[in-house]
Amino acid sequence: MDKKGLVLWSVLLALLIGVIVYVNLPARDAGENTSPAGETAGLKEGADVGEALPDFTVDLLDGGVFRLSDCRGKTVVINVWATWCGPCVKELPDFQKLYAERGDGLVMLALHADTVTEDVSAYIKGTGFTLPAAVADAALLRKLGYIGAVPQTVIVGPNGAVAYNSPGAIDYETLVMLVEKAKQ
Repeated sequence: MDKKGLVLWSVLLALLIGVIVYVNLPARDAGENTSPAGETAGLKEGADVGEALPDFTVDLLDGGVFRLSDCRGKTVVINVWATWCGPCVKELPDFQKLYAERGDGLVMLALHADTVTEDVSAYIKGTGFTLPAAVADAALLRKLGYIGAVPQTVIVGPNGAVAYNSPGAIDYETLVMLVEKAKQ
């Protein structure tokens, strides 16, 4: 391939990557405050460690409803993920395993980021997971302190305060340790 062709392919590849990134950014609500530079002001609402996570309600893919305030007194684990995210898909079985082992005393929610690229319900059914799952809109993601990176794990202690909130994949052993720490 000559130099001109290589440059053309490089530009096309960069453009394609830019479009993919732009399409998968969290949606902005109409009327949202922006700075003069056009940046979203207050994209993250809270969810810092030690803060009470704002209450929210989300419709589950199985037809039920998840309401955070109904979980008071229990440890809650929220996994923000996406079907197109390799690390998310790799860690999701660890969340399912924990749910299967401790489903009684632990509340869990697999929350798909609103950057849906395929049928999330069909995906969950295809895996055989029984973990409660939902699709989050931009407003809910902001309540969780979502910064646009999946996976993200949010763990809320029995007192309603955030015990852990961080993007990045975690393994089963770390997940168990974080849940135990949140109970204290």
